[in-house]
Amino acid sequence: MDQLSWDEEKLFSRLAAGATALSVNNRLARWLATRYDEQMKAAGMTAWTTPSLMPVSVWLENSLAVLGEDWRLLNDRQAVQLWERIINAESANSLLQLSTTAKMAYDAGQLAEEYQLDFTAQQLNEDHLTWLRWRKNYTQSLQNGNWYDRSTAWQRVLAAISAGQMPLPNELLLIGFDQLSPHLLRLSEVGAAAGCRVQAMPPRCAPQGQLWRVPCVDTDDEVRTAARWTRQLLDDGATNIGIVVPNLQSSRTQIERIFRAELDPPSLLTPAHDPHGFNLSLGRPLAEQGVIAAALEILQLERDLPIENISRLLRSPYFSRGHELTSRAQLDGNLRGLRRARLSFAAVVRLAQKNQGRWRYSHAPELARRGKELLDFITTRERHLPGDWINPLLHALDQAGWPGSRGFDSSEYQALSAWRDTLLPSLAALDIVSEPLDRHGVVTLLRRLAQETLFQPEGSSAAVQVLGLLEVAGLYFDHLWVMGMTDSALPEAARPNPFLPVALQRHFHLPHADPEQERIFARQIMQRLFAAAPQVILSHPQREGALELRPSPLIAALPEHTPQRAASHDPATQFFTKQPQFDLFLDAQGAVLPAGQRTFGGTAILKDQALCPFRAYARHRLYTHDFERPEIGLDALQRGSLVHACLEEVWRQLGDSASLQAMSDAAIDTLVVAAVAAGVQNELARMPEKPGARLLEVECRRLEKLIGRWLREVERQRPEFQVVAVEQMQTEQVGALMFQVKIDRIDRLADGRKFIIDYKTGQVRVADLIGDRLLEPQLPIYALNISPHELAGIAFGILRSDDLRFVGIAAHSNLVPGVSGVEKSRIAADEGLGSWMELTAAWRIRLEALAADFCSGGAAVAPVSAAQACRYCDLSGFCRIDEQGGGNFEEAL
Repeated sequence: MDQLSWDEEKLFSRLAAGATALSVNNRLARWLATRYDEQMKAAGMTAWTTPSLMPVSVWLENSLAVLGEDWRLLNDRQAVQLWERIINAESANSLLQLSTTAKMAYDAGQLAEEYQLDFTAQQLNEDHLTWLRWRKNYTQSLQNGNWYDRSTAWQRVLAAISAGQMPLPNELLLIGFDQLSPHLLRLSEVGAAAGCRVQAMPPRCAPQGQLWRVPCVDTDDEVRTAARWTRQLLDDGATNIGIVVPNLQSSRTQIERIFRAELDPPSLLTPAHDPHGFNLSLGRPLAEQGVIAAALEILQLERDLPIENISRLLRSPYFSRGHELTSRAQLDGNLRGLRRARLSFAAVVRLAQKNQGRWRYSHAPELARRGKELLDFITTRERHLPGDWINPLLHALDQAGWPGSRGFDSSEYQALSAWRDTLLPSLAALDIVSEPLDRHGVVTLLRRLAQETLFQPEGSSAAVQVLGLLEVAGLYFDHLWVMGMTDSALPEAARPNPFLPVALQRHFHLPHADPEQERIFARQIMQRLFAAAPQVILSHPQREGALELRPSPLIAALPEHTPQRAASHDPATQFFTKQPQFDLFLDAQGAVLPAGQRTFGGTAILKDQALCPFRAYARHRLYTHDFERPEIGLDALQRGSLVHACLEEVWRQLGDSASLQAMSDAAIDTLVVAAVAAGVQNELARMPEKPGARLLEVECRRLEKLIGRWLREVERQRPEFQVVAVEQMQTEQVGALMFQVKIDRIDRLADGRKFIIDYKTGQVRVADLIGDRLLEPQLPIYALNISPHELAGIAFGILRSDDLRFVGIAAHSNLVPGVSGVEKSRIAADEGLGSWMELTAAWRIRLEALAADFCSGGAAVAPVSAAQACRYCDLSGFCRIDEQGGGNFEEAL
C-alpha cells in the first residue's frame, strides 16, 4: 500500500476530485470537514459538494447498507449483551463481574477473528478452553440470528468487494492511523484487486518546532501550571490551543476544576453548566446528569433503601413534580432523626402522611400519594424483554412526578433528549439478544447503559481543546501541552487479553500484548505529538503523595523549560495571596427572648448555655443543628432509652432495697428477663421504625446481662432505701424559663430524706455538678423543688459494661456507695463550698444566671473548653471558632 505524507491541500484536492477518506475517529473526520469548508470559503466558493469523509466505522455500516444487510449488524453493546447471556447461562449466575468478563470475552473474539488466530497448536489453560466453548456458542448464536458483529461484518464487506458486489471509489484514503489493522490491510488488498487505489496518510511525525519538558511538583501543580500557561496564551490572542491528557477519564474532575478557576472563574458558581473558553472532549456519563440520575434513583427504588438514597430523592427537584419541597426537606430531616441506616420505602410513604407533632411540618400528601402508586411498581414480579419494559418504566416515572414541573436549562434539556433519543432506543435494541428480565434486571441494565453513554452538551467551539491521548490523531494546533508524561503513562504496561494465549498474542503482535509492542506504540504516539504543533510542552509530576515519580523515558532527554504563565485567576488563590484585610465585628448578642415565649430543648438549654452560649442560642433559638447520623442497628440514644424503660419496670416491681436483698441471683435473673421484655415492648411502641427481630434479641440479652450486674454489684450493696418515684413528670422553673422534666428515679433513704438518681450510659464527672459553669445542670434543676433539708443528694447511675457505679454529690458521705459528701469533696472545697446548704444555694444562683443569660440573648462564642464543648459539636462551621486564633483549638480536639 502506498503511503502519503500528511498534506492537507493534497488531501482536500483529492476529496474534491471524488476520493473517499476514512478517518481513525469521529473527531478527526469532523475537524477535517470543518477545515475543508474553511478552505472552500477562502477560495471564494459559495457552494460545494460535501466531501466523502467519514470514520472507518461509519463506512463499514454504510457498506452493509449498500448490500441491504445493515439490519444484521449488532453494535458493540448488543454483541456484549449476547456474550453475557451465553456466559451467564453456562456459569449459572456464579460470576461476580459478568459484564466485565463478557466485555473481555467479546474483545478476545474480535481479535481472534481479525488476526485469524489458530488455536490448534497452542497450550490452552482452563480459561482459554472455557472461552473457546463460549465462543462456539456465540458463533452459533450469530448464525441462528443471521447477525454480524464487527469482525464478521468486515468479512462480509471484504468478500462483497472481492465478488464485485459492492462498488468502491477510484481512490480510498486512510487518514490518521498510526498502525493499520489487519482489516484495513485486507481492504487495501481487495480494493487494489477491484481497481481502487488505497493509500494511507498517517499523521505527521516530524517535529515542527521546539520541544520542552516541564517538571512539576505534583499533579495539582502540573494542571495549574498548564492552565495558567493557557490563560497567558489566550490573553495574547491565541485561538487554537491543545491540552492532551493520557488519563483524562480519571483526572477529568481535577482538570475541569482548575481550568474553570483559571480560565473562567465565574463558572465556579454554576458547576452544572459548561465553562466558557475551553472544551473537555470527554463527556460525563449520562447517568451522572442530575435529571437522569433522579430517574434511575426512582426506577431503582427497593423495599429497603439506604437513608442517603432516600435523602437524595426527597431533595430532588425532579421528583414529585418538584412540589412540597419545603415539606420534603423537613421530612428528610425527620427521617434522619430516626438515626436508621436503612428505611423501607413503605415507611417513608407512611411517615409522609403523618400530621402530628414534629411530623406536621413534614406532612407531604402529594409525595405520599405518588409513593403509594410506586409501591406497586417496586413489588412487581413481571418479566419482559428490555424494550417491553420501556412503557412500564415511563409510567412509573410519570407516577413519581419525574422530571418535575420547573423549566429546564440547555444542559438538562439535552440530557432529556439523550434519554429519549439515545438511551431508551439502546435499551430496546437489546431485545434481539436478551432474555426476559425482571424489574431489577432491566433497571440495572438501563443504569449500565446510562453509565456507558457519554454525554457532552452541545456548545460553541472553544479556543482550548482538552483531549485524550488517542483523540489527537491527525489534529494540529498552534500551541500544545501534553501533561502526565510519567514513566507509567508512556509506555503503558502490557495488558494481554486473559482469554487468549499470551504466546499467540505476542507472535501476531496483538495490541497491548507485550512491553515491546507498548514501546513501539508509545514511540509512534510521541512522534505524532511532537509534530502536532510548532511548540510542544510535555510535563510530568515529580511525586504523588509520598511516591516519587519519574518522567517517561521518551521525554527524559528533552531540555527543561519554565513556561510563561499568567497570574493566577483562581479566586481562592487570589484570596490567600493578597490577604485582604477584613473588618472585625464581634456579634455576641442575640435577640432577647420575649416574655412568655416557649422554648424547646428542656434542660439541655442550660447545659448548652453552660458549655457555650452560642451553642445554646443556635440550637434553641435558631433551631440549628446538623442532620442526625444514621447508625447500623440501635444507636446510643435508643440503647439509653431502652435501659431507662427496663429499669423503670424493674423498680415498679421491686419497690425497695429489702425486696432486692431477699432475692436470690436466679430470682433476680428471672425478674430482669421479664422487666427487659416489658420495657423493650413499651419502648418499641414509641419507635416509628422497629428494629429487626434478631437485632432485638441480641439487645435484650445485652440488657439482661447489664441490668442483672447493676442490681447485684451496685444496688444490692446500698444501705436501706425505698423507691418513691420512677420516670416522674414535673414542671421546674429556673428564672424565666419553664421546663417539663422527667426524673428517672427518686429514692427515700432510711432517715427519710430523698435521693435523686438519673441513669446514664455515657461518661460524666463529679466536677460537672459542682463547677462554676455547671456543665451537668439536669440533676441540680431536679433538686430545686426539694428543700435542702429533705434532699440527701444527687447522683448519676452509670450503666456501662465497663463501668457500673454512682457518680454524684451528697449532704454526707456513705449514704450511697461511691458518692462523697460535700465536706469531703476537694472539688467543692476548690469552689469555696463547704456545706450542702452552700452547694444547693450555689446551684440556684448558677442556674438562674444561665437562664438569665439565655433569655437576654447571650450568644458569645465562648466554649468552656475545646475538648468538652467543641469536640462533638456540630456547629463549628457556623460559629467558626477555628478562625478565632489561639493556635491550640485543633490540638485540644
